[in-house]
Amino acid sequence: YHVCLINDGFLIASEQMHSLAMSGLMYNASSINIGLKYDAKSIIDYKDLFLKLIGNYNILGNINILYCKDNTSDKEREHSTTIHFKNYADSLPEGVNRYILYFHTKGVSHYKTNRENPVRHWRHYLEYFMIHHWRNCCSVLDKEYESCGTYKRDMKFMNDCQGVKNIDNEKRLFYPGTFYWMNTSLIKKIPIKYFSINSEYKNYAVEALPGLIEHKQMVFSQPNPYDLDMYNYVLHPMQYVHK
Repeated sequence: YHVCLINDGFLIASEQMHSLAMSGLMYNASSINIGLKYDAKSIIDYKDLFLKLIGNYNILGNINILYCKDNTSDKEREHSTTIHFKNYADSLPEGVNRYILYFHTKGVSHYKTNRENPVRHWRHYLEYFMIHHWRNCCSVLDKEYESCGTYKRDMKFMNDCQGVKNIDNEKRLFYPGTFYWMNTSLIKKIPIKYFSINSEYKNYAVEALPGLIEHKQMVFSQPNPYDLDMYNYVLHPMQYVHK
């Protein structure tokens, strides 16, 4: 879980911690590992407030803080957190497989912009499938799927947006919004060079990671039309909530 406590990040993180608890995922996960970034110049000490919030939720002792970094001096962005789940996957013995959910405080960079409201709705959409219905995610990973997400685009779209090169198969899918579940067996196959922004591969967004290796993927929901601009379109819950 990548937490960035800039702008309205504390509010988003508080809502997401509540969702983890209410969904039951918090109490069924073997561990919840949080990469924490904050604004050291902020008048309010949101880092301290969030750590106190974590303490209130950490009933089972399964919530861990991976690191605390000042966001203004750290340029690694989400890669600071994703490298931890890469190292964890690589450390597992051959034949041992675990399920990992990656998500983040989506929307903090769009605070008080025209995108704030659409991205908030987009976040709720992602949380609905990836957090509130986490049991469905684990169920499909039990059925030989290696990753699952909400909403899909092909890697050609990533090429066009990021100007990235060297993708062997542009028909592979990634999950825009960067909320996804993956098997650790899949994570092991993704070269570690993609987990560092300080390399020739720095343009690969974290959301592209599941699409870098060909595998069996599951998508729970697809907005209509296919190329919907989620940064500027308000996706109403009536369009995706199961009845």
